[in-house]
Amino acid sequence: MSGKLSKADCDIIAQQKDNNLESGQLVARISGKTRPSNYKMDESRSNRKSNVRRKNVNNESSSSAKRSEQSDSDDDWWSPPQRTLQVTTAEMNLRWDQLQWKPHKDHFLRGSQDWGVYKNDVMFALQSIGYVKGIKLTNLDKANFGSMIRRSVTDNPRRIIEDLSSGLDMMKLLNKTYRQSGTIQAENFFNDLIELAYDGGNAIDFVTKFRVCVRDFKSTGQELADNITILIFKRAVEKRAHRWHYEASHTSNQTMVVGRTDQQFHLQPQSQGFS
Repeated sequence: MSGKLSKADCDIIAQQKDNNLESGQLVARISGKTRPSNYKMDESRSNRKSNVRRKNVNNESSSSAKRSEQSDSDDDWWSPPQRTLQVTTAEMNLRWDQLQWKPHKDHFLRGSQDWGVYKNDVMFALQSIGYVKGIKLTNLDKANFGSMIRRSVTDNPRRIIEDLSSGLDMMKLLNKTYRQSGTIQAENFFNDLIELAYDGGNAIDFVTKFRVCVRDFKSTGQELADNITILIFKRAVEKRAHRWHYEASHTSNQTMVVGRTDQQFHLQPQSQGFS
């Protein structure tokens, strides 16, 4: 038998190899060694879905974070006034650590009726820690000034200045607000003054009351000359204090310093009346 294969035998062997190769690929597919093309399409589709899910999760997380941030902002207690001060330095021109003005709540600002007195009290308090007219206040000075005012006013004035943080702005706004009703208030104080009459009781109490009425009237910004003051005083005492009326009528220069009425007319603390 010859060792050389015929052409027909070679064709049979080649066909057999092709069949074996196809069988091997089929087995590999079944065993998972290779993946069909349609599986690749499924994998790509699955990846797209996974990316969409991750994107949705990220969007939800971002939205949740924004909602949380917005909620924190809405609930935040710190809401600065509309006209807030930019305090960038600790420099001050006033000695706030030496401020001793702590008025009793009965002396807190209530409105136009006591605005003049309150304004004077504030000015005296500022002068005690180094304030003089024309001095330039730092923003920290103005903030301390504003805090000082807020601690010494009642509810109604506080509502007027609620959006301000500068004490200077607060005083200007309060002055503008209460000055409009100052004329009416001045009339009320003047009526109280001219209706005052000495009833023969304690002379010191009467002098104190008279002095308060004069001070209240002047606190509205109105002027009251000394000669007018003494005329009102004489009218108030002429019926029950003849000697007092006589001394008032003969005071040198026809003037009377209301703040020194007791010395001017030689009153003694134990005095109870005049004949």
